[in-house]
Amino acid sequence: MASRALKFDDGVADPSIERMAKSYHSNWGDEMDRQTKVFRAHRALAWLYGVICVGVLAVVLLGSGGKLDVSMLPMVLAFAGIFAAHYFTARACRSGKPGGRTASIVISCLMLLGFPIGTLIGLYLLANTWRPWEQSI
Repeated sequence: MASRALKFDDGVADPSIERMAKSYHSNWGDEMDRQTKVFRAHRALAWLYGVICVGVLAVVLLGSGGKLDVSMLPMVLAFAGIFAAHYFTARACRSGKPGGRTASIVISCLMLLGFPIGTLIGLYLLANTWRPWEQSI
């Protein structure tokens, strides 16, 4: 595609507008990089498990009639642990650390066992973490 420069009455092209048009057209249709996709997926899962953890904690505290029901404590701790795993993996993926990619691969392999939704999310994460990420300069 030929580049069209905007020209003024004197026939001279405006270089700033031409640069802006080139950058606009070069970004058009580009996909999001894989590390950002993985970051966003882990961030969404961290929010999901965080909300579930707070909900279970609220049920434990409010539904027991003033007494602390310790039988639900392992469930709260499990959801808190899953939240923390996704949260710290998302942070590492956002900064492009290799440990984030490794943690994401481990988490996505574990998610494959959660048929059907966990399997789909695990496959999506594996597809975006299988090959090494490009290092940002």
